Amino acid sequence: QWSTFIPEFAFLPRKFKIAIATDFDNSVDVYANDAGLVAATQAGRISGYDLLVGGGLGFRRADPETFPRLATPLAHVEEADVIPLLEALVRVYRDHGDRSNRAHARLKYLIADWGIMRFRAAVEDCMGRVLEPPRGIEPTAQPDYLGWSRQIQEGLNYVGVWLENGRIKDFPGGPRYKSGLRAIAARLAPEIRFTPHHNVILANIREAGVESVHEILEEHGIPSDGGVHGLRRREMACPAY
Repeated sequence: QWSTFIPEFAFLPRKFKIAIATDFDNSVDVYANDAGLVAATQAGRISGYDLLVGGGLGFRRADPETFPRLATPLAHVEEADVIPLLEALVRVYRDHGDRSNRAHARLKYLIADWGIMRFRAAVEDCMGRVLEPPRGIEPTAQPDYLGWSRQIQEGLNYVGVWLENGRIKDFPGGPRYKSGLRAIAARLAPEIRFTPHHNVILANIREAGVESVHEILEEHGIPSDGGVHGLRRREMACPAY
């Protein structure tokens, strides 16, 4: 009954995906999302964002009206204007997205039908001002962060650990991820981060703890960098396919 308390105009036609990348890291596949922000960095600081719109890889093989599409650069925006611009983007999609056909209810189809200039004008009208043109910021790499690396913080290190499709469990006769990662967490309490490639990063490890982490990974048969085939470094399974 919860839906009876929300007015119909509040709903989006369908899902809406937002991703954030940097000019040196496109691990999120920013061009494959409804809205994508690509941060421009200078001396380790963000100087602004290019907004990309209308990406999406899904399509139906027997339906020529559906197709994959890479996101199109729409505007450059400073940090203070990111949220207002995204809100305007969502409002335009909410008000004009196709609600009659679920297979056609994505932002990429609205942009394909309208063209990027009409869509840009609608977003500007919603925001009440003219948008700055995009600056052509493009990611240059998609690192997997596997293996050991030094952090920019003095005396700290991180190690990227390869997980098979993100499954943290003990495999009989294979890597014992759950036991090994638990042992590292209990002994050294590193900062734990998960990557878009379903791997895990153990960060903020001091020099004195590097050997301990390495030994635990070896003891539990957990690969970090060496021994992981190039194809397996990038593999991923999608349960929705």
